[in-house]
Amino acid sequence: PLDLRKNSRLYIYEGVHDGYTGSVPITQSLNMYNKIVKDFDTNEQEAIIPSEDIIELLTYRGFCGEKDSIGGRKIHYKKTYKDKIQLIVFEGGHEMLVNVALSNID
Repeated sequence: PLDLRKNSRLYIYEGVHDGYTGSVPITQSLNMYNKIVKDFDTNEQEAIIPSEDIIELLTYRGFCGEKDSIGGRKIHYKKTYKDKIQLIVFEGGHEMLVNVALSNID
């Protein structure tokens, strides 16, 4: 329910190889991100991950254009919706970037 989430922030970190070498396909994180953005605003288009981007991530296990890194790992893809939700697909598998995750706790 949006009422319970209006003052919260969600960070989704996903290894680009998860589902190939790990147990959870990256599509779960991509679809969850899109679902939550649409929950906040059904007309939002800018923050939604387009199908073309999802296909590129799945086909090439990477994404052209990102130059950033997180926790010493290359970022393949990054999307945000306001200050409420962020998705980062990084070079890796089904794992936790502990220092990164802990840095988001207020």
